[in-house]
Amino acid sequence: QGPVTVTVRRLSGARTALSFFQWTPVLRDILSKYWRAVGPYWYAQNLPPGQDWYSAVGPAMKQAYPPEEKRDFSAPVALQNGKTAKWTQLTGDDPWVNLYGYSNTLATSLNYAVTYLHSPVAHNVRLTYGMDYWMKIWINGKMIKDDDVHGGPPFKGQFSQIGRASCRERV
Repeated sequence: QGPVTVTVRRLSGARTALSFFQWTPVLRDILSKYWRAVGPYWYAQNLPPGQDWYSAVGPAMKQAYPPEEKRDFSAPVALQNGKTAKWTQLTGDDPWVNLYGYSNTLATSLNYAVTYLHSPVAHNVRLTYGMDYWMKIWINGKMIKDDDVHGGPPFKGQFSQIGRASCRERV
């Protein structure tokens, strides 16, 4: 609250470079407890010797799994090998979704998460996100990020201008 002063100064060397700096007011974080998740969907389980699991991410991300086809939170969701899982309400007040913590799987699995955003009036919005590894993003069933692969901290450009958002949006 109140005025803020930001000072950027060089601590050593002869040159100063600032790669990216942005402050954006956050009206409301989407806390982890507002999301539901399902998975995991396994890939790269039977790779030939010497092939790295990371090379199988692209083909796995191009495949459409059941949560992309239909979402019924009261019904079991088909996984692989005849197994099913239910959508699970996540917990916690963290401003991120930790799918590794949800499924205890990291490499060689994909998980899905869904939340709903509510607004009493339509207005322009910008979705900002950070990720480490890969993701797809849909807004109300329309894919806005397809097979986005990145390893490391968030970087400039990880946003989508959604336009006019109405009363209930599914992310």
